[in-house]
Amino acid sequence: MKKLFKIIAILVATLVLLVIVGLIRLNSDAQHVIIDGPAMEPTIHSNQRLTPTQYKVGELPKRGDIVEYTSSNMLVRKYSKSGKLLHRIIALPGERVTIDNNKVLVYNTQNPDGFNPDAAYLSGDVVTAGAIDLKLGQNRYFVMGDNRPNALDSRAFGPIAADDIIGKISF
Repeated sequence: MKKLFKIIAILVATLVLLVIVGLIRLNSDAQHVIIDGPAMEPTIHSNQRLTPTQYKVGELPKRGDIVEYTSSNMLVRKYSKSGKLLHRIIALPGERVTIDNNKVLVYNTQNPDGFNPDAAYLSGDVVTAGAIDLKLGQNRYFVMGDNRPNALDSRAFGPIAADDIIGKISF
């Protein structure tokens, strides 16, 4: 009889342990992002698995950060059921962004004549379709995919709110 109780206790303990491990794994998988689509190629590839990290208290997103964010925009929801996307921050709150003749320029107090933000992280000619002249409001960020011809980004649905940023991707 003692052997039977011992066997049952071991089985119950094993089952409880398996459930705990499964819940931990399920919880950790929920924090991962599996990339679906070519918008960030060649930097990030489709089916690549990444983990966004939250910004620390008081830390603000920076130009060049790749961020995961949510959007309730209907165009976004058409292509992403979760409404979550991953793009690079091109312009910061208060800056002006222009796109003309495949050229992206960002204007701010340090660069009143504008600068090309792509030079810091993209190589070669970057085809950036669209015509935009937009000044960003407070807590608004302009995001774009690295693979511009295949990216649904701020050119289509406008700037994103700081509150919609889930976290940044670090390599």
